Parts: sequence; structure tokens; C-alpha cells
Amino acid sequence: MGEKTDNVVPIGNGLVGKNGKPLHGAAGRKLTPEQIEQLQAARRAKAEETGDHHAGFGGRRRRPRISDVTEDALKKLEPRALQVIEEMLYDEDVKIRRDGAFRLLAYTKGQPTQRVETDHVERIEYVLAEHEPAPVASGE
Repeated sequence: MGEKTDNVVPIGNGLVGKNGKPLHGAAGRKLTPEQIEQLQAARRAKAEETGDHHAGFGGRRRRPRISDVTEDALKKLEPRALQVIEEMLYDEDVKIRRDGAFRLLAYTKGQPTQRVETDHVERIEYVLAEHEPAPVASGE
């Protein structure tokens, strides 16, 4: 029990008890270079497997981006949306069939470009206005 080994290294924040020994849980086992490489390889493999490059390294998982969540939701809803458009094409009402056809064409071919008419513009110049300090309210 009183033996000191080379295989233990303190990992705490330096807190010691009244007896001068590190507090509970403040010691860890030293790893050999081979063990460190084996651990890193396992962490890399886990990160590749899950696609989360923080997963194997003790870090937090990345919060999903709003764009990723939106894209996933749209992929999930896309088949149903196409089914609704198809149902519109076979509806009895001409207006609904026409709307379905427009939506289908817009989905497959994209929205048609819109023509914008402008006068001939030679140069656009952006000028910053001079700074005018706000009036100071007097305490009278």
C-alpha cells in the first residue's frame, strides 16, 4: 500500500486532503505510447463510423444546424408533396389541374425568369453621409 509506482500520475487540479495525499479520483494510470496510439485509433474509428468527428474524443456532439434540419425535413416531405401535385393533375376542377401543372413544371424546370425593365444606368455610387452627433439633452 505504501509502494510508489511509476505507472500513476496525478490528474487532479492539485487539491490534496489533510494528509497531504491527492483527493479521491485525482490519480490516473500512465499510458504507454502504444496504448495511446491504440486509443486514438479507436476514437478515430468511432468518429468515422458515426460521422461525428467529436464523438470519439469526449467532446459534445455538434448541434444540428437549422439548414441541416430543414433539408432533412424537406427530403422527408418531398414524396408526399409530389403525390399531392399528382392528385391535383387528375382533379375534376380545371383550375386545380392547371395549378398542379404549373407546380409540376416549376418543380421540374424551375421558375421562369422574370423580365425587369430599367433605364440605362452607367454608374452606381455609394456615399456615406457625414456623422452628426446627437444633440445632448440639458438637465435644466
